[in-house]
Amino acid sequence: MPVKTWNRQIVIGDVHGCLEELQQLVSNLHLTADDEVIFVGDLIDKGPKSAGVVNWLGNISKLHSVQLIEGNHEERFLRWYATLQKNPEKAAQFAPRQQFSELLAELEPAGIEILQQSRLWYRLQQHDYIVVHAGVPEYMQQLPPVYPRDSNGTAKARKHWYQTQHIRYINDEGKPVCLEQEKPDHHFWAEGYDGRFGVIIFGHQVWPKRDGPRRFEHAIGVDLGCVHGGALCAWIMEKDGRTSWQCVDSMCCYQPLHDTRQIVTVQTPSPDLPLPAGEGRGEG
Repeated sequence: MPVKTWNRQIVIGDVHGCLEELQQLVSNLHLTADDEVIFVGDLIDKGPKSAGVVNWLGNISKLHSVQLIEGNHEERFLRWYATLQKNPEKAAQFAPRQQFSELLAELEPAGIEILQQSRLWYRLQQHDYIVVHAGVPEYMQQLPPVYPRDSNGTAKARKHWYQTQHIRYINDEGKPVCLEQEKPDHHFWAEGYDGRFGVIIFGHQVWPKRDGPRRFEHAIGVDLGCVHGGALCAWIMEKDGRTSWQCVDSMCCYQPLHDTRQIVTVQTPSPDLPLPAGEGRGEG
């Protein structure tokens, strides 16, 4: 099957319930039928309008090509939802069950559908890019199945898909470090990523909005912390290979960012590092 050539492929960072900012950003992008939009995941939680974001995206997907990467917040909700269908008593034991129940009550069929169609990663066929939610560990030699629920739940498959949704720091043995167990000698995964899967565009980790998307040699971070008072970011790839970005500032700080280690421990990439061909700086 021939690959469709898109005029633009646009990757949008973690939304986390920031509906107004998302609507403004998409309005600024002036989407056409020849554009494809990919969300890095974490549409829900933390912000004020999780259901509104999902429902809006479900409706937009009827008009435009939309791909959703499953973030760790979607994974947890979908796991609860699947359990609810099979074993309501077990689902009642989930810690955030009240939050999930409230979200489910507000979701429209199109919203549930787009969540269930989410994937672990997406390759931008026109460019040498892969979109994942969090990243990949150094030991991973091949990407896990595109759809988590296609993996039959093997321990190895679950380990791999878990890391693509959660990874941040890596120790000196190349193994992922659990959240809040990071040490000064640990490095962010993208600092050592060798480009084996192409350039990776990822969310999950918050970067200061003043710098725009965080660039590494083979990776680009697009979560500028909208829900934390930062900005919602779109990384834009043109058909001819040119790249740019646009941002919309958050309307307010919906949830304070308590963990700033990502800002103080990750080394700023050298300006001499090669970047994807045709890259241009957007307007923040």
